[in-house]
Amino acid sequence: MIDEPDDDMDMLIATHIVKVHQRRERAFNVPYTMPQVQRYIKYARSIRPQMNIEARDTLVTSYKQLRAGDVTGGAVYRITVRQLEALIRLSEAHARVRCSDVIEPRDVREAKRLVKSSIIAVESTEQVVDDEDFYQDPAEVTDFVNAHRGEEVLPEEGTAQQGEAMDVDESTSPGAAATAQDAAERQPARTDASDAEQVASAAPSAEVQPKQGTKVSQKKVDQVKTLFVQRLHEVEATGDLPGSSTQGLPQKELLSWYFDKMVESHQYQTTEELSQDYRLVCKIVHHLIKRDNVLIVLGTPDRNEDESNEAFAKRQQQERVLAVNPNYSVD
Repeated sequence: MIDEPDDDMDMLIATHIVKVHQRRERAFNVPYTMPQVQRYIKYARSIRPQMNIEARDTLVTSYKQLRAGDVTGGAVYRITVRQLEALIRLSEAHARVRCSDVIEPRDVREAKRLVKSSIIAVESTEQVVDDEDFYQDPAEVTDFVNAHRGEEVLPEEGTAQQGEAMDVDESTSPGAAATAQDAAERQPARTDASDAEQVASAAPSAEVQPKQGTKVSQKKVDQVKTLFVQRLHEVEATGDLPGSSTQGLPQKELLSWYFDKMVESHQYQTTEELSQDYRLVCKIVHHLIKRDNVLIVLGTPDRNEDESNEAFAKRQQQERVLAVNPNYSVD
């Protein structure tokens, strides 16, 4: 178990241990004697409890939830079959404590709580959001921002140009895109082939750099994840599905709900901030699907006959229907 420092608890434990050493049995005021406790332990150890069907289903669900929590990160070690065996042994032990011949769901739930409390969480201030297979059309970003600027129109301040520059810088190695752009601007126009080769070799190309992902604060990832999961659960519970009986929501409608909420609470001072956050949230959603497995895709649109691969990939990301992974546990 985790032994975290706590001044009040440490004082209570130290006082109790010193009191026991000083007064022995007189330190306790309990309605049972030591021989009775020994007989109880001996009898409990002799019990061989069996698991009923309800407890078995609860055990499977608990293991899946622990696995889903492991996928989303935050544990020193991965949840494996060894933790499943630990759940079984702890469930049996808890049933013995109750002197019961049957393992019930409440025994499994207590076992799950103990296993979860023993997993050491690693606090991280930031997370790298994977950009692999992520597509976004600058025109689509502009249209979305213009549609969600709110009644109080935000100032422009070079939204498109600066937003695109930041997106390139985030998805490539640090400084590569900026260095390439500066080098190209400093070079005068030349027609000589050898000079062109020297310019090409002197300026590092941002296009050949492998994607390193986008660094996002863990607080931002958790905020987006929490709001989206709550919204999807709310829609599923109320049956408020737009024009379809299919569970889940199209990604573009989920994003519209999120940014309407953000604009109403005055989270952005300029259109540039809204544009940058829209790009970032789209990447986080993609990451929650591809890496964290918090969201799943229930359906995708059909491809048009004359639609290119890139155009279809961009449209697919906006129109795909999303839902919460059944194996994801909110707690």
